[in-house]
Amino acid sequence: WSTADLRPRVDLDDKDAVWAILDRG
Repeated sequence: WSTADLRPRVDLDDKDAVWAILDRG
C-alpha cells in the first residue's frame, strides 16, 4: 500500500490506526 492513500500524518507506530487502514484495504 502507498502512503499517498492514507490520511495525512498517520503515525505508523499507532498500531490501531495501522490495522484500521489495512483492514479498510
